[in-house]
Amino acid sequence: MNKSSVGSEKGSVLIVALMTITIVTMICATSLYIASQNSNTGMQTAGWQQALTGAESGIDAAVRALNAYVSPAPSASPAAAWSTSGWIRASQSGTSLPAIEPSASPATSATAPPDSSHYNYLPSSKLTVDLPNAGGEGATRVKTWVTVDTAGMTPGQDANGKQWYRIRSTAQTIFPSGSAILKRVSNNRLDNDLRTSLMLNFNREGGSTLGPTRTIEVVLKPLASASGGGGGLLLQKSLTMSGGGTVDHFSSTVTPTSTFLTSPSTYRSTFYNEMLVGLLNANGSNLSNTYVYGQVAYSTTGSAPQNTNNIQGTPKLTTPYNSGFSTVSDPAGVPTATYGAGSPPFTSITTGTKASPAIVKINGNFTVPGGQSVTINKANSGVDNNYIIFWVTGDYTTSGTGFISQAAGVHATWYVDGNMTTSGSSYNNGDGLASEVSFNLTGNSTNSPKFTISGSGSFIGTINAPGYAGTISGSGSLVGSLVASTLTISGGASFHYDDALSPTSGGPTAAIGNYAFASWFEDNSAPNHKDSKGNYVVY
Repeated sequence: MNKSSVGSEKGSVLIVALMTITIVTMICATSLYIASQNSNTGMQTAGWQQALTGAESGIDAAVRALNAYVSPAPSASPAAAWSTSGWIRASQSGTSLPAIEPSASPATSATAPPDSSHYNYLPSSKLTVDLPNAGGEGATRVKTWVTVDTAGMTPGQDANGKQWYRIRSTAQTIFPSGSAILKRVSNNRLDNDLRTSLMLNFNREGGSTLGPTRTIEVVLKPLASASGGGGGLLLQKSLTMSGGGTVDHFSSTVTPTSTFLTSPSTYRSTFYNEMLVGLLNANGSNLSNTYVYGQVAYSTTGSAPQNTNNIQGTPKLTTPYNSGFSTVSDPAGVPTATYGAGSPPFTSITTGTKASPAIVKINGNFTVPGGQSVTINKANSGVDNNYIIFWVTGDYTTSGTGFISQAAGVHATWYVDGNMTTSGSSYNNGDGLASEVSFNLTGNSTNSPKFTISGSGSFIGTINAPGYAGTISGSGSLVGSLVASTLTISGGASFHYDDALSPTSGGPTAAIGNYAFASWFEDNSAPNHKDSKGNYVVY
């Protein structure tokens, strides 16, 4: 046996073992290095996205404040949407906005949207989110500051006489001072040039804190008021008012209609910067200095309304007003019941379902004379499941003590081809909600159609009659909304718009918010910063 060979073999085993340990150690070190870089890159990417989320939350805060101040106001004090949230009002020169977060002092608290010489500013102290990162290297917080201004655009430049707004929101994700995220995370120079170009490791907005910063700018376009049976008092031509009546608004979602009618001056909305009256051609309009608790809009194609001293909105008059007026057509569908003319042709009728409403056609005039009545019965259980459509090919008339009684829970839609004559107390709306009764008058101006609401009671419903000359007289009122050609309000008669009909209040044609994005972009410029090649980062 050769003892020397055995000794040499023992030495080779030791060498192999050492080499194996070295290789495994190198593999582990490389894996750890790669995992560390990937972890840093992941936290870096997360910080980048957190800054974007913060900037978007600033946009949301501004939109909420703007929406709270336009029609319809959600509360009696819409100014609180700005002041209680911490918005600051600051002077502005031209259309410039601060490049870095301004000081909140000595500016005053904002109570309304900005005008052409001011901008509203929400400090980052109001939009700071602390992140759960106890002792780690990840981000510790995200802070956001926001500005809102008019960008030099005046309401007259909008086709609907509305004001557009510009919102700039800047958010920064802040990392601890010793975080690896703020150091070199890759041995690849191109990787580091990329993260420098993306502002991942410096603060381009100034200050001593470091972290990725992202800025979003949006331009908000106001949505035009709805036309049709849910848009206030909209007229193609003139409005004439006289006597002691008023035009105002309330919300049946806050105050029941019956309570409001008992004491309208108590429950009338105190938000007067809502457009209540829209006049496509105001020639001949005379308000006789009666009270309008809102704004009046008119088109520049005609002369302005006269005697407007007691319009309570600010401004009293806005222009131009260019809302469209749709024609009204007879209903589609096969009638489930057909009647001839009569006084009345039936004394009671039953609803269908929402999916299959009852359709009742009256060939000729529909009249409910004094001492007689018509009842609309509720046939189906469940909420919002009793619907009926009436089609009158002639005139609709209720006179004297004649009346129509509509059960609570019923949705009735009327189409009338001729004239409409009724008194406020002759239609008993069981729910007391204007959204439950809708009159669509299909006549056009060539036939000179008319509608008249008189008496001492209140007609609660919507009237869509774009070709009709309307009259509201007596001591009663119309509660709901109205579209017509002309309107005369006389005596003690009033018009009360129900804000619950507005699309922005969840009405029949509900829209999301009062504003739409006209533009959205991210500002990635950093004119004071250079990359590793000495190039300024400007986009």
